[in-house]
Amino acid sequence: MHFKARPWDFEKNHPHLILSEKKGLYSLHSFDPFIETIFLSRMKSFLRRTLPGEEGKFNVVLGSEITCEWLENNFKNRSLFGNNDSFLVLQAETISKKEAKFILEEDLGFEDKYFVLVFSVMNDFWENLTTHEQGVALSIEIPRFWENQKLLDYLMKVMKLNLSWDVRNHILETVPSTCSDYVTVLGMIKKNFLHENEITFDSVKSLLKTNRMDIFELASMFSRKKRLSFMKKVVEFEDHDLLRRLFSFMQGHLLKLSDGEYLLKKYGSGRVSGYNKELIACSKLWNKDEIAHAMRTFGHWEILAKGRNKMLINILRKEYLSLYNKI
Repeated sequence: MHFKARPWDFEKNHPHLILSEKKGLYSLHSFDPFIETIFLSRMKSFLRRTLPGEEGKFNVVLGSEITCEWLENNFKNRSLFGNNDSFLVLQAETISKKEAKFILEEDLGFEDKYFVLVFSVMNDFWENLTTHEQGVALSIEIPRFWENQKLLDYLMKVMKLNLSWDVRNHILETVPSTCSDYVTVLGMIKKNFLHENEITFDSVKSLLKTNRMDIFELASMFSRKKRLSFMKKVVEFEDHDLLRRLFSFMQGHLLKLSDGEYLLKKYGSGRVSGYNKELIACSKLWNKDEIAHAMRTFGHWEILAKGRNKMLINILRKEYLSLYNKI
């Protein structure tokens, strides 16, 4: 069985994803890691409430740790070990082809425990699980662009925020319509306002104006080699999560910038977005060595941001001052 739905529909119909009357093999893919975390947390709570003692806990393993011997010991030969432990496998896309085939073809007897495979990326193994109806497959789908308000309302409910109509509208009109951007903004609101009556249109507007990062504007500056303007904007931010997203985006952006001929061939004279038009135009300003150097720099900064390294902010400021002193 393969169930596909938006997060709020799963919330309404299958809030815990797994069913008490149906143990066995489950596979899960979510369009966003935050949404995945919400449902995995509910799944774990559900297991604790419905099964006694150690059976009410998931043993968490990584896909890369799964071997045929491990599968035989924990499922096929479980009577020898005498337990009904349930397992949660993260990064299931890293399970090798040999083990994936073993799971699909062997009668491992999943029926008396939960075996949940969580995919960060949909691959051939995921496709085989869904098309051959192996166990229960759950796809938490990305909302369509006309469902942005539903997504925001859903995240507000999850994060226990009750925002007024004008504040919600302002977020929808000014914040990029992605789950991670909405979560970042709602997190900022929770952090900056202790009481609900403090969350007004003017206070939120001021907060977003101060903290908002326009990634496309920054990418445009860098593409046009306006590095000083780019760094001047970057040093205004000290939020490691925002910086990590920017540096991750910039690497993908530079990869596209490195092959303007491919973009031109791909889009030709047809309809081209403003973003891709600028990529094609700016690709002529860069050589491969410059792009490789910039990608290494952003890759290093992303690692520092991900690790919340306190030195990152100083490194960015030094980079800005270095460019400023060259004027």
